[in-house]
Amino acid sequence: MSETTDRNVPVSRRLVGRGLALGVVAAVLALLSVACGSKTSGGTSTGSGAAPGGSSNSSGTQVTASLTEFHIALSQQTFPAGKYTFVVSNDGHATHTLAINGPGLSNTQTASLSPGQKANLTVTLQTGKYDFSCPVGNHKQMGMDMNVSVAAGGGGGAVTTGGGAGGGGNGY
Repeated sequence: MSETTDRNVPVSRRLVGRGLALGVVAAVLALLSVACGSKTSGGTSTGSGAAPGGSSNSSGTQVTASLTEFHIALSQQTFPAGKYTFVVSNDGHATHTLAINGPGLSNTQTASLSPGQKANLTVTLQTGKYDFSCPVGNHKQMGMDMNVSVAAGGGGGAVTTGGGAGGGGNGY
């Protein structure tokens, strides 16, 4: 026979009710933690992702982009179509931004970066030609402009200099 409390409710029923309530609370908390998991916003993300140098993971292939006066240097020179995270660092003395325009991307860019600042820009590059530039002031006209051709599948597209005077280009 079950032991009863002063409310005449068997103790075994009370324990089952508590266990059920705790199970429901645990399930709700688990669902909330999954729903509120990691998110990235739009074209930028700040997660650690893969190690620089072309590794691939859910944030795409990582490519470092160094911005200086008045030059853009990329760690990778060929680009097959796919997802990329550009790890952008302002290694210069002026404010810079990396903007990418081309198939599927219009005015996709990092925030303005002060000297020493970094940002990540995650994009999906399709087959075609892209313009990588710095839209700050007249930096693009001073050489912070390069054209990137993205090839379909496993073939790699090429990086070519697209800027005027000032030494833009591909970092070489």
